[in-house]
Amino acid sequence: GMAGGTSTALSSAQQPQNRSSAHSHYSGMSVGGAGGPPAVVQLPQVPDTMRQTDAPPSDRERVETEIIKSLIESYFSIVRKNYIDSVPKTIMYFLVNHVKDELQNELVSELYREAEIG
Repeated sequence: GMAGGTSTALSSAQQPQNRSSAHSHYSGMSVGGAGGPPAVVQLPQVPDTMRQTDAPPSDRERVETEIIKSLIESYFSIVRKNYIDSVPKTIMYFLVNHVKDELQNELVSELYREAEIG
């Protein structure tokens, strides 16, 4: 791990190296290639400690923050849509199918009862 007081910001010398290594991990992923499992994406190690800095965020940090916000909003809208779509399906499955089965049983037993009487 990192020492307790070290900063989490990457120096400019470290950024290109991390970017190229991250790129090489992503480019190694196969999409249904040889039939094997996809390659594992190696993410950088999360620092042990984080400090707030007085320096304003860089343009890159601001852009990355906006991208993450956008992705999270998209994800939650997809999850919300999936729940909205599942509500009528669930009602149909539990309520309507149960009523249909019970009604059919009731009607069949009523038919046999009429046949026995008549």
